[in-house]
Amino acid sequence: MKMTCAAFIPAFKITCILSIFLLLMACGSKKFHREIETPEIKINLVGNKPTSMDPFSVGLVVTNNANNKTVTLDLEVYANELDEKNPSFVKKSDNKYSLIFTQTDLTTRELILSTSNEEVIVEEVL
Repeated sequence: MKMTCAAFIPAFKITCILSIFLLLMACGSKKFHREIETPEIKINLVGNKPTSMDPFSVGLVVTNNANNKTVTLDLEVYANELDEKNPSFVKKSDNKYSLIFTQTDLTTRELILSTSNEEVIVEEVL
């Protein structure tokens, strides 16, 4: 069976488009992991960004060091990078901390993390 030039060109175009699409999908993938610990609280952040077009899917686990109680939260963060500077972590007062994600459009997502003898509380500032 002989393949004509007219039949070869559409197959070649489809192959090229699929190859470029797969290459772009693979290149945009990013992962993130960070642990933060203070005397009162331990924070474990794990993020995954499947492609450059997607937000980071972030898993947040906050543990009260006094009683080992934990709170788990999943959130999406629209940022190009997550690293040691983003999110920022700031102590607000005794047993109260602020975790601030800076997103691509320069808006922020701020979470207030606090502990007591009985529980762990995670609140988002709206």
